Amino acid sequence: MGNPVRMVGSITDISDIYDALRLRKNAEEALHKSEQRWQLVLAGNNDGIYDWNINTGESFFSPRWKEILGYSDSEISNHWDEWVSRIHPEDLYRVMLATQDYLDREINYYFVEYRLKCKDNRYKWVENRGQAVWDNEGNPLRMVGSTRDISQPKKVEEALRRSEAREREKAQELELILNKLKRTQTKLIQTEKMSSLGQLVAGIAHEINNPVSFIWGNLTPASQYFQDLIVLIQKYQEFYPDAPAEITHFIAEIDLDFISKDYSKLIASMQIGAQRIQQIVLSLRSFSRLDESEIKTVDIHDGIDNTLLILQHRMRGEGDRPPIEVIKHYTQLPKITCYASQLNQVFLNLLNNAIDALENQPSPRVITISTEKLEVRGKRLEIGGKEEVTGKILNGVGISECLSPLTCHLSSVTSHLSSAMPMLGEAIAIRISDNGIGMSHEVQKQIFDPFFTTKSVGKGTGLGLSISHEIIVEKHQGEFTCISELGKGTEFTIKIPILPISKT
Repeated sequence: MGNPVRMVGSITDISDIYDALRLRKNAEEALHKSEQRWQLVLAGNNDGIYDWNINTGESFFSPRWKEILGYSDSEISNHWDEWVSRIHPEDLYRVMLATQDYLDREINYYFVEYRLKCKDNRYKWVENRGQAVWDNEGNPLRMVGSTRDISQPKKVEEALRRSEAREREKAQELELILNKLKRTQTKLIQTEKMSSLGQLVAGIAHEINNPVSFIWGNLTPASQYFQDLIVLIQKYQEFYPDAPAEITHFIAEIDLDFISKDYSKLIASMQIGAQRIQQIVLSLRSFSRLDESEIKTVDIHDGIDNTLLILQHRMRGEGDRPPIEVIKHYTQLPKITCYASQLNQVFLNLLNNAIDALENQPSPRVITISTEKLEVRGKRLEIGGKEEVTGKILNGVGISECLSPLTCHLSSVTSHLSSAMPMLGEAIAIRISDNGIGMSHEVQKQIFDPFFTTKSVGKGTGLGLSISHEIIVEKHQGEFTCISELGKGTEFTIKIPILPISKT
């Protein structure tokens, strides 16, 4: 075996290769750390990831993406169709349109909410975000993004929406019931099918109380439902404090804190309204208790005088307030056949209103009551034995009214409201006027409407003139008119035929 004598070789500088290997290793480590950070972020926010090759349709769906829909990693293949085929049919066009608009760069950000079909065939609300990559010519190549399960926030949002819808429905239902109540009450007051107002009220009271009880009975559960929803929202906010931007924006938009505080006030106002309806029903019953309901032949002056006697205590002076002076201009009248007790109710109502109008007026405080006999001959009206040209209305006022200087003055500057049935033959007229505060034209247009009142709460039901209208016009086939001017006073005129009236 020979001994080595010489060795020939070469030395190569491999520092560049070593540096390259080291840089590659560092890059791989950095990439690994970056991927770890990315995976940790994804695990933290619980989003699923997708990576879509737009040219080939090949897609990557992360295990979490598939898990959101109830699938294991091996149950969904990596293709774009796996996503499209699971979009809810009602959402498909909207999602595809948003995707195309983004890829065409018509919108700057890709964000869309829609429903995806799960493994159990149920649909789940998800939120999609994405970022695309385009080539130099502007053609989309790739799109990467995240899919988030937003079914729970959507449930809360839907619960709020349903709650609002229920409350709107209840409010509409309440309005419909109240309108129905008003229509029913109007029909009650004006009907001619029953012989007395007391009987009518008794017949309708149950009908009125039923919807009121329904409203009252639903207020408590409605309040409880809302409180339950508020607790649900609070628990959601407690367990999911970092709500999605859409939810946070929606809460701010509807002002959830204000709704939470204001709802109890709405319920309280509904309760007050229901109680007020019950009070109106009770007031109506009390107002309509008549001791006589049959037709009788009476002296109309006796009814007026008896009513004045009942109201005498209200016309006395008190402190600095002077007494009310009553001026009577009675003419000789025949006895008339009428519903006497109901006419007394009309007199009571008109005189009470006159006293109210004079309550804060300075001296002199005057109520004037006048009566006269009228005779209708075809189209001519005879007043006090003197024949005058008639025509129902002249400049808004009947000819007979113009015999009074006060009435003529008022007719030239005020509005005139008349409600009448055609009259023929003999009739009587009763006028009750005051020099009180008067009424505006807008108020006059509503004075015969049921429940309309200008008095403060607790001082009137708003039924007096409406009931009086029914008694005069419907029951007695008469006329009921009003003229008034703010600051001047008001005059009501009642015209009733002397001929026997038919029982209705």
